[in-house]
Amino acid sequence: SSPDALLPTSYGLQSLVQSQIAMLASLTAFDSEGKRRSDKEVMAAVWLAKVESLSDNAGTIREFCRGQQSEEELHEMTRAPVGPVHEREPPVPLFFLYSANDAIIPAEGVERYMAECRARPSRVAAGASEPGSLKFARS
Repeated sequence: SSPDALLPTSYGLQSLVQSQIAMLASLTAFDSEGKRRSDKEVMAAVWLAKVESLSDNAGTIREFCRGQQSEEELHEMTRAPVGPVHEREPPVPLFFLYSANDAIIPAEGVERYMAECRARPSRVAAGASEPGSLKFARS
């Protein structure tokens, strides 16, 4: 995936929520007494955790994640430090496959990254080929 420092905070927040939901799902195998639940009970509890993560607001988990950090902290926690990655990227052939409606990696982020790659001094100096791409209408 393309490293993108400009993703909206909502994307990063969703990543935090999904991490919390994954932790919650892993804990569902045991009841409050520490006893292992039946496979059927575990499947039901995991399903509830997944439903919570897929809801638009993700309820109290989203509120918890948003309430624990400032906007700046959320931004820093959920972004890759792309500068060092870009500095070290060799001028090799690149090809991007992406979709217009991707909810995880927005098309505009991929397109911005492709433009950055084209303009990167190391690629220009090496005479690297233009990045190729294939954009799908839907994921």
